[in-house]
Amino acid sequence: MKELPATLLLRPFGLETLAVVTWRRTAESLWVEAAVPALALVLAGLGPVLLAMRATGAETARRPPSARPRAMSLLRLTGVTKRYAGMPRPPSTASR
Repeated sequence: MKELPATLLLRPFGLETLAVVTWRRTAESLWVEAAVPALALVLAGLGPVLLAMRATGAETARRPPSARPRAMSLLRLTGVTKRYAGMPRPPSTASR
């Protein structure tokens, strides 16, 4: 089951969550009025994502390219290049 129908079914009477407010306003084409709760939803979800990234050590994306493992060296370690070394190469499309 999707989250929004579950939210609509399981919420207490009279309680309007940010998702419900955004959904109701966009259903009525009130785009400007739906922008504020939608932005609040995005900002509320951004905090836990940043905390999880910091906790898991997601700083690998910030490493310089020389510090990152290279794909070919990983392929050599697994022996993939040895298995496919004798296979013929596909015809080049540049010669057409």
